[in-house]
Amino acid sequence: MKQIKVGSLVQDKVSRFIGRSIARCTYLNGCIQHEVQAKADENNKMQPNLWIDEEQLEDLTPIPKTTETKPRRRGVVHPTSKKKGGGQRGHRKKDLT
Repeated sequence: MKQIKVGSLVQDKVSRFIGRSIARCTYLNGCIQHEVQAKADENNKMQPNLWIDEEQLEDLTPIPKTTETKPRRRGVVHPTSKKKGGGQRGHRKKDLT
């Protein structure tokens, strides 16, 4: 079973209650529950939050579309990274003649 993430839009399969998962609790016996908060009603009154078993929830969060990206160019040297003189910055070549 797919794990539901906190912040996902979820729906209770039994009561059809829709809301956002705002907390996740794992009990010692293995039961996992989410606290689900519904939107405010027409009068901007908040509805009580419900604790619902994860097995009973359906994730309604839309799956993001994959976008095609350009492949990264590898092995390209930035023009400012080329060192002139062959040595470290601040050092001079010794005259060996």
